[in-house]
Amino acid sequence: MPQQPNIIASQVFNGEIHIFDYFKHPMKAESKAHIKPELKLVGYTEQGGGLSWSPIDRGSLASGSQDRKVSVWDVKDPPYTSAAVRHVQEYDLHKSCVRDVSWSKTASSLLASVGNGGKLFMYDTKSSGGVQFNSSLKSKGDFLSVDFNCLNGNYLATGSSDGSVDIWDMRKPSEKERTLAKHKKEVAVVTWSPHKENVLATASHDWNVVLWDIAQEAGNNIRYIHKGHKSFINDLAWSPVDDRLIASAGEDNILQLWQIGQEVFECSKLHLTAHVVLSLIHICRCRRIERCRSRWSPYH
Repeated sequence: MPQQPNIIASQVFNGEIHIFDYFKHPMKAESKAHIKPELKLVGYTEQGGGLSWSPIDRGSLASGSQDRKVSVWDVKDPPYTSAAVRHVQEYDLHKSCVRDVSWSKTASSLLASVGNGGKLFMYDTKSSGGVQFNSSLKSKGDFLSVDFNCLNGNYLATGSSDGSVDIWDMRKPSEKERTLAKHKKEVAVVTWSPHKENVLATASHDWNVVLWDIAQEAGNNIRYIHKGHKSFINDLAWSPVDDRLIASAGEDNILQLWQIGQEVFECSKLHLTAHVVLSLIHICRCRRIERCRSRWSPYH
């Protein structure tokens, strides 16, 4: 939870979402039996597909699921008096698996979801109808990831199974603003820089992280390609305090912290050389998981 970083949400394979207060747990549990969440969010029948805390409304958590549902939960009041709660809102417009969800960083009631079949839905959670618009890919690909621009609420990015990245303008929702093409495999993560409005990072199963400057024309809009991973990249996060520090997590349970050089955004040249980046690699020898997540504390 951005407003209370000790509160963590985690999706599990049975469809439940577990809420933990890490102040109440040791760094390493003695056994699985000792891992007990403060709260369980219940209602899904299949594995989840995306979590997003609202950066504006404290305790508002959005989630998606393979059972085609998008839910909004209210978990703002720890200590929790109930062991399990159900959603406060639910949408079932997707006809297939929901892959990701994202709250707007500038409008408290605006929520986006993407899923299989190339579907992108937008919801106004404060209106009775809920849906603002929906769009679909012209190809047979699936949307796998979505993120609202941190500094300009008009823009949204989506990542697809065909390796493309689409930029959407909420003022013209009927069609894509532009498409970014570089990745050779599915784009698992798209995330906007919280420091620079025009900078977008994307991570793919081609093992690469690409930094884009969408203010530049095609052919000159790739600022950096990070090639340090040796497996699928499942998550990516910008530091909230250092505009050049990024964390990326791979399917091999390796978390990389890397810092891009200032020159990456000061000239038009594409940077590929290793000396631009300081890579600090922490190897987590835990059980292999299909989709790991990395997040920075908003205060440190």
